[in-house]
Amino acid sequence: MMDKDILINLILELAPQNGAKEVNDGTNIIVDLQYDSLAMVELLNAIEEKFGVDFTELPDFLERFECVGDIWDGIETLLNVAQ
Repeated sequence: MMDKDILINLILELAPQNGAKEVNDGTNIIVDLQYDSLAMVELLNAIEEKFGVDFTELPDFLERFECVGDIWDGIETLLNVAQ
């Protein structure tokens, strides 16, 4: 299973606001890290490439793509479905 630290590193690497503070499950990528629509698309593509998942396969994909913990739950859900 992939590690959540990989996700956090991707989020920090692509964050529009460099020097981001601590990132945890409750971190909202829009409010706390200033992600805009372009940055969100870049992050989505990076996650799908790194983890081999397709977030659009989740019916609640838009709701999950906001807080770090929810994004990670979505990745785990998609990885479990793929097994």
